[in-house]
Amino acid sequence: MFTSKAGLYSWDESGEKVIVAFSSLSLEEVLGENAEIRIIGSKEGSDLVVEKVILSRGGVREEVDPKTLEGWFKYIEQSEVAKK
Repeated sequence: MFTSKAGLYSWDESGEKVIVAFSSLSLEEVLGENAEIRIIGSKEGSDLVVEKVILSRGGVREEVDPKTLEGWFKYIEQSEVAKK
């Protein structure tokens, strides 16, 4: 996956809870400020079941619809690959 190759994420497991944090200069360019996406969920086998997605930007945190992740990740992937 593009994110593991580019080192754009961190993965933290605590018991059954998993927190994945993503940051990208491409995402920051679009949002116009420092930004991070946090995915909070749990592992079921080898899958991550998403419970909550939080977008942090400019010191403000907001919960967003998990369905928005697909569009963000497609954009980040295209932008990061184009920069290489």
